[in-house]
Amino acid sequence: MELHNENPFKVRSFQNAYSSAKKLNEELLSKSKEDLTLVPGIGKSVAAFIMDLRENKPVPSFEKLVDLTPEGIRDLLQVKGMGPKRVLTLWKTLNITDIDQLINECESGNLARAKGFGEKTQQEILEKALLFKESKGKLLYSEAEKYLEIISQSLPHAFLTGEALRKNQIISEAHWIIDSAYWPPVLYDLKITEHSDESIAGVFRDELSVRFSKSTQNASKTAFVESFTPIVREHLSISENNITGTNEDDYFHSLGISPIIPELRWDINARNYNVDRLVKNADIKGLVHCHTNYSDGVNSLQEMIDQARNLKYEYIVITDHSKSAGYAGGLSEERVLQQKREIDEIRASVSDIVIYQGIESDILSDGSLDYDNDFLHNFDVIIASVHSVLNMDENKATTRLIKAIEHPATNILGHSTGRLLLQRKGYPLNWEKIFDACKANKVAIELNANPRRLDLDFTLIRQAMDKGIMIPINPDAHSTQGMGDVKYGVIAGRAGGLTTDFVLNALPAREFISKLKK
Repeated sequence: MELHNENPFKVRSFQNAYSSAKKLNEELLSKSKEDLTLVPGIGKSVAAFIMDLRENKPVPSFEKLVDLTPEGIRDLLQVKGMGPKRVLTLWKTLNITDIDQLINECESGNLARAKGFGEKTQQEILEKALLFKESKGKLLYSEAEKYLEIISQSLPHAFLTGEALRKNQIISEAHWIIDSAYWPPVLYDLKITEHSDESIAGVFRDELSVRFSKSTQNASKTAFVESFTPIVREHLSISENNITGTNEDDYFHSLGISPIIPELRWDINARNYNVDRLVKNADIKGLVHCHTNYSDGVNSLQEMIDQARNLKYEYIVITDHSKSAGYAGGLSEERVLQQKREIDEIRASVSDIVIYQGIESDILSDGSLDYDNDFLHNFDVIIASVHSVLNMDENKATTRLIKAIEHPATNILGHSTGRLLLQRKGYPLNWEKIFDACKANKVAIELNANPRRLDLDFTLIRQAMDKGIMIPINPDAHSTQGMGDVKYGVIAGRAGGLTTDFVLNALPAREFISKLKK
């Protein structure tokens, strides 16, 4: 709409609706029209639009805009940081109509010579365009999960394998193995892109790339072998020729090794891990890092606490944004104290959950924390996170974070690289220095369980544990539904070999808060 100079008030109404909707972590299409209008920012006209989509009704105003917008331009609109105004300039002024053209113009240096750009902007656009191209056709595991379940239920004789079975954070293609007796598979909503006697590939429901392979020997064995990465298969000498039996327990027994969970089948050291000690969903006793509508969350303080109680957590840590985060409704000192009074009132009325007031304090560009030092003593828990000025080299980023880690008030380092999977690469860090600083200052590093972040990266978990650093698995929940993201953090933790004794919020409430004290 903005690209085609539609009514700015209508544009704003859709932007507001989107800002609210994206925080919900639930399907809007499952809601009634009346329930839609109860979502903040969604008015009657937007609700009607959503209902038309749900019922597959044509929306003439939308169809017209789509027809006026080339597919390549629609791709450009999806590149992180490419707003309609910039895309309009690329399209109408520079005659750039797709990602490949944009990349070519950047790599040749032509974009930097165009009015309103420059070498720095050109480099930023190039990095984002390359990331978008690399990410196209891929899904987060959290997005692919529902499709994997549907397909597995529809094809009970198909064996899921590869990256989807390992629950990789990003799924490029879901792979199933099928015995010849059940070949070929019949699956509705599949657009076939490749077809042969041995393999079928396509896109399921316009979202998930899938592949089905016919096994000429035994689908279960083939799927088992394919569930390991090539390097692990080679390291452990895994092949269909040297496994016997009818199930995974048999296969591991024939190899002479203990069972390895799918999440760890990427790691050549996986056989050395004690599976029983790995973190599980049931180990998480407290919800740490939760936002309310005091800042940019959807639900009220009472609603977030009630949901944590419903989920049987022992404690919840409310960590709204600090005052410098104006983009996210960051809390002024007065609002912090107002929230404190409301928390005290709720504490007096409940006995089945412990409530802590924390803050997600912005790490400012010089490494200092938001609020002055005296005021920071008002909080039970302080998560220090970077949210602005993300374009840093390794030295600058490392120096900035270490200063924040060394602040006496810092308890937990939040989403440490600032990455957004499939959208934005994180800033580089010298992890040896970061881990040493956290160890020296008794600062934990969160494993942010938001499936778009999953930051700390699972490949760094063993290194952090070797340094004795505690790792809370935090949902970074901006709604009651967002609390469910803890499970994706647990998956990442298990993939990294994270054991329960290093999970900060696997501790009971009093031990958790005691562990944080310097």
